[in-house]
Amino acid sequence: MTVMPPAIRRKALALLIAAAFTLCIAGVASIPHCEFFGVLFAPGILLGALVFPQGIEGDHGIAFLLAVGIVTALLLWLPILRVCQLLSSHRS
Repeated sequence: MTVMPPAIRRKALALLIAAAFTLCIAGVASIPHCEFFGVLFAPGILLGALVFPQGIEGDHGIAFLLAVGIVTALLLWLPILRVCQLLSSHRS
């Protein structure tokens, strides 16, 4: 059994946290009167619109939503990874 190197483990943990955070944002944004949390998806929507110009109303609405979620998770991944790196360097 091989042990995962700490750098890869840290990156995987940061990506998992970013994906969970993205799902939490989507859940809160779907609550009535909390739609303003959907603004946090704006960068992902703009990048998703480059690939799917019709957006959610096009032929591939679900693929558009998945692309927006993936892009948002990746954009959140970078600051979360940086925080994980700072915390691990602070511990040592």
